[in-house]
Amino acid sequence: MNYNRDVETFPVLRRIIEKITREHSFYKSPTDMGVNRAKFGIIDDDAVREAALQEIIRRRPAKVRGEFNERSGFFYQTPLR
Repeated sequence: MNYNRDVETFPVLRRIIEKITREHSFYKSPTDMGVNRAKFGIIDDDAVREAALQEIIRRRPAKVRGEFNERSGFFYQTPLR
């Protein structure tokens, strides 16, 4: 994402929204259009949590990966073999 481009085009997009809806835009900034609206796209919290967990595991170097304890919610480093 290029935030500078979002900032530059935001006034145009806001005017388009206002012309279509004939109301003031509910977006007050480029941030409102992106980051602050992302939560509305999450419809399955469990799936998002699992995907986030898998992404964390995937990004950890193999030598420091450990076991995840479902009950505690923590990773425990396993000894290197």
